[in-house]
Amino acid sequence: MPLFSIRSAVGLELTEKYLYVAVSEGVVRFPRFDREIDFASWESIPIDAEVVDVRAVGDNIHILTPDGAIVRREIDFFAQFEPPESELSRYSPDIGGCPPFGERYSMPPGFYLGSADTIWDLHLNAFNITDCASDKQGDIYFTTDGLGLFRVERRIGIAERMGFGPCCNNIRAMHKGGDTLFFGGCDNLSICAFSCFDNSSGFYSWVEGDYGVSFPNYGPVYDMVVYGRDIFLATAGGLALYDMQGKSWLRPTGMGSVPIDVPHALTIFRDTLYIAASDGIYSMDLNNRILVRRSSVGEGRFVDIDTAFGTVFAVGDFGAVKKEDSLFVRFNPPDGTLTNLVRCITCGPSGEAIFGSRTGILIVEKSGRRTVLPNSIWLDGRTPEDIVATRLHLWIATENGLYLYHRRRKTTRYMSEATDLPKTAIYRLLLDGDWLWLMTDIGLYRFFWNEPDRPEY
Repeated sequence: MPLFSIRSAVGLELTEKYLYVAVSEGVVRFPRFDREIDFASWESIPIDAEVVDVRAVGDNIHILTPDGAIVRREIDFFAQFEPPESELSRYSPDIGGCPPFGERYSMPPGFYLGSADTIWDLHLNAFNITDCASDKQGDIYFTTDGLGLFRVERRIGIAERMGFGPCCNNIRAMHKGGDTLFFGGCDNLSICAFSCFDNSSGFYSWVEGDYGVSFPNYGPVYDMVVYGRDIFLATAGGLALYDMQGKSWLRPTGMGSVPIDVPHALTIFRDTLYIAASDGIYSMDLNNRILVRRSSVGEGRFVDIDTAFGTVFAVGDFGAVKKEDSLFVRFNPPDGTLTNLVRCITCGPSGEAIFGSRTGILIVEKSGRRTVLPNSIWLDGRTPEDIVATRLHLWIATENGLYLYHRRRKTTRYMSEATDLPKTAIYRLLLDGDWLWLMTDIGLYRFFWNEPDRPEY
């Protein structure tokens, strides 16, 4: 099931039992109980065409696209879609307006409702109200093109901001810290740097960026890691550091640090942050935050970094390297799988190091035993972009979907063909208990992998 962001929504509809929010990639549905909306029980459905609105007509839900409407009965909303109708449906014009004519209400702190349905924030960013609906019980809901969903209780006339999901649908980074999931931000980090989901309370929140000179105000976020109360972000514009206790952005590096180009991946080993970047490998002592270079100049672009065998491995365009003392040295087994274009490195449940490269997957155990899985045999020639390992399985993200390798049976399965998972580029994977998260450019997907009724598992 995809987790679509409703930060930028194009349509809104209320029925007796549900609230529907339309985004360009699909529709998100939330159950309604009296005047409350259960945001913890979201359901969503992707649409191949661009969605421009959603309407409720009688017992049917109409999803509007430039090529026409997809019509489903509300009770069978998640059944298989039938082919589009040959004739386009006609709809009455949506002229309700937001807010209703002659009504005014107060915005939350930090926002101002201007004329022509425009909302301004403290930094004079302008956002538009895209759709509005009333529950006929005294509440008004409206969507925006960048601030998410708002609810107004007419009795008090104050708008309440209701956050849900990540900042946007093009997610490339996630991190799990305790009961909290962190979602990486998108291109405009000043508007939304990252998102948080508290599993214990079911509450979503968005963290806005900074406008200071030490903050990289453009993205995307490639990786993130939590250390105590601090969260480090690797972005296309450099490093960022957020103090979750003080709720403020800090300068990420201390005095005397060297400059860094584009950090791609982060890992923490013995109170030191290690960074795989476009121009080499870096480390930062987390006590003084002094950033130093650990690789030679011109050694190449590194895209991933992780710990295994009690040390640090980094991979990139020119193969893999391993930390020995204070230096990183070439790690190139004789089978040649790590010669160049290595895309990912992860540590397995038994401490094994698992590499994904252009030629295949290499599993190196603590004893030194190596297992090679050629791409041409197991992945239809596709290159692994990320790998999550359990004792029985390897979950493998590629540029064209998800694969599952059974380590005991030595079989593979193309999961994007066997399930409703997308056949698109998957940037990263995150295992969260019985859930597997897939980070794609068309949404953040959550897959319940530990289903005992599935014989293949």
